[in-house]
Amino acid sequence: MFKLQPDIIGFLSDSILKHRYNPPSYVLNKNVEKFCMHSKSINIYRTFLVNQRYIINCIIVDTVLNSLDSKQAQFVIYKYKHNQTLTWISAKLDISARTIQGWNTYINKHIQNMLFYNLDTDELFYNQALMNMINILDMRIDSILWGANLGMPINKKWIGELCHKRDFYRKVLQHLAECCAHPDDSLYNWVISCRCRYPTLPINDFATKAAINKSTIYRHLKRFSEITDDLYNELTD
Repeated sequence: MFKLQPDIIGFLSDSILKHRYNPPSYVLNKNVEKFCMHSKSINIYRTFLVNQRYIINCIIVDTVLNSLDSKQAQFVIYKYKHNQTLTWISAKLDISARTIQGWNTYINKHIQNMLFYNLDTDELFYNQALMNMINILDMRIDSILWGANLGMPINKKWIGELCHKRDFYRKVLQHLAECCAHPDDSLYNWVISCRCRYPTLPINDFATKAAINKSTIYRHLKRFSEITDDLYNELTD
């Protein structure tokens, strides 16, 4: 018989959420962190990497939580800070357990994406998520290069991919900034700038906010997806 494979990524995202509210014992304070950053000891460098992973995980969790509505955010507090059951939370929030399970799946999915330095196309419109991802990649790339200077072996292909992703997110951020700076230059700019203001609104509500019909919105969002694909592919040529 086939053995059931453990959901490692799901376990990681679940643990990250719990650690956000109950920090592990190895978390360094700011002064110790600064000391580590100026050290040339490989053992201290490894300690710094573990601490940095926790900091990055906190940024990821906060990024996802800030995109949630008030009831979804309260669900996270109840489940991951106070360890309440889904049944208890369902009764407390007066929301079906099935809906709450859907929220949990959605939240974990986005945390898992960011763990691997990925953002979905819809998430690119959330300015804070985009800037936080660039910040995370800056932190990770700088620490890897620091390790290389200490003589630690590095995977050049992997760090190349991280640099590639960082350059891509920077280009997307620049493209969005240009659209938001000149929203009246074209209908495309108007749709994209509005989407940046309301990144999480369902399309029906967003169409009302933007005062544009849904088919036009879908057309320009598809164009944005094609533009971002081109930006990504340009970096690989």
